[in-house]
Amino acid sequence: MAQIAGQQEAVQKKVLSTLFFIISMFSWYLVFEVLAQANIWFELEKSIPSYKLVSHVLGIVSAIVCYFVINKNKEWVTYFNDTVGELFKVVYPERNDAFRSAIVIMIWVCVIGLVLSLFDVAAGLLFSSLTKL
Repeated sequence: MAQIAGQQEAVQKKVLSTLFFIISMFSWYLVFEVLAQANIWFELEKSIPSYKLVSHVLGIVSAIVCYFVINKNKEWVTYFNDTVGELFKVVYPERNDAFRSAIVIMIWVCVIGLVLSLFDVAAGLLFSSLTKL
């Protein structure tokens, strides 16, 4: 049991590191795109000789800063750790249960669609007979 808990904690740490990395890469992308848009608006490439290099460096620096800010903030780490821990507790349905539920949902969608179609036809007939009067 202790071995399983240890493995789960190791997987949890990998998931957290991956999540923090993805957030950091999003930060890089966001900074890079904002600077690219600023270049379009203000034609910064003309005034800054190596603007593309500067924008990439600023994006990478923002990603590194974002990664370390998230890792150093204990409240965020605890929140993400608890969230990932809860995801490991989720019990997914068996394949047969999911298949049966999907079939039931499809049948109900068809029944409701049929009922709504009947209401639509009835309302159309009612309004067409009222307009003929």
